Amino acid sequence: MVIVDDDYDEHDPAQVAAHIAAEDRINRLMINSKQLAYTLTVDRNTPYFPGETMKVEIVITNPTALPLEIPNPNDPETQCFTGHVEEWCSPQFLPLNVQSMTIQPGQVITLTVDSEDKAASKRWGVVGASTVPQKYGFRYLLGGSVEFEVEKPLLEASALVPLHTFTTLTSPSVKQPRTEQDAAMIVAVQLAGEHVILVGKKDGGTTFKIKAENDGTFKHGTGLGAPWIRLATVSSKITEITATTDADDRITLKYATANGTNGTIYLDKNRHPL
Repeated sequence: MVIVDDDYDEHDPAQVAAHIAAEDRINRLMINSKQLAYTLTVDRNTPYFPGETMKVEIVITNPTALPLEIPNPNDPETQCFTGHVEEWCSPQFLPLNVQSMTIQPGQVITLTVDSEDKAASKRWGVVGASTVPQKYGFRYLLGGSVEFEVEKPLLEASALVPLHTFTTLTSPSVKQPRTEQDAAMIVAVQLAGEHVILVGKKDGGTTFKIKAENDGTFKHGTGLGAPWIRLATVSSKITEITATTDADDRITLKYATANGTNGTIYLDKNRHPL
């Protein structure tokens, strides 16, 4: 089954014949695509922080001796991940006019899905690692899959960095709107045995409290700051974080570790290390 136009008339012999031909074409394209080799990898071989940004790379290779016509991997209609056949991302929902291409013997096609690319993130359904710690996986529409894990982090240190922007908060239960200064959230955590510093791309307010749960894990706030950008991995426990901003809210971050190492990280306006 494929998507048909709204004005499709099942009683029109010409339209029925065209529809059958389109279904046969897509079935042929999908059969050909199953002959290809797919390798999917994520940008970390260790667990992700809850809500962390991520990249997925898809490498498609034609290992056969024949050119194969397949659904075009660069067509947005083919760019999605699925885990269940009942989801919208399924060959049965490919449109009649899906683009095709011919992949030559030995040809390699590489696609990169970046959760920070808003258009691609929406198209592929990849907004970053989930904020719920557990094991996950992506299955590409045309073939191949990859698994990854999100792990509970142990909070080591944190900082709220006041910004030069303000947000007015309204609520049906509050008669008077409240204006609060925005603040960037920075955390240092132990994650899968590593000591990691991250910054949230979404801001909280200066009154927000970054704190650990009773078991030492950082949970409350991971969704608020997400997506999170990993800034650095250091060799020992991070004992202190301080940060300041310039007039354009570019952050300068300083940290200290248990083994006496100090470091400084300068962030650009998108909160990536310079």
